[in-house]
Amino acid sequence: MIIREYTPQDELGWLRCRVLSFLDSSYYNDVLTHRECYENDSVCLVAEENEKIIGLIDAEIEKDPGILCSAGNQAGL
Repeated sequence: MIIREYTPQDELGWLRCRVLSFLDSSYYNDVLTHRECYENDSVCLVAEENEKIIGLIDAEIEKDPGILCSAGNQAGL
């Protein structure tokens, strides 16, 4: 397995992986047809095995505490 940065060529595999990961969750209806772009800095990684995307993580990094998430008075992901 390879963990690497997301590239635009990964979009279809990213979408498939995201749909499968949300299938049996309370986010099952949060279906995207394109990967979203973030306004702030972000960490966007994919896990690849046998040339297929098998995992992903996208995390937007807030510049000012409380803008994106609730982490008290400190910035978070």
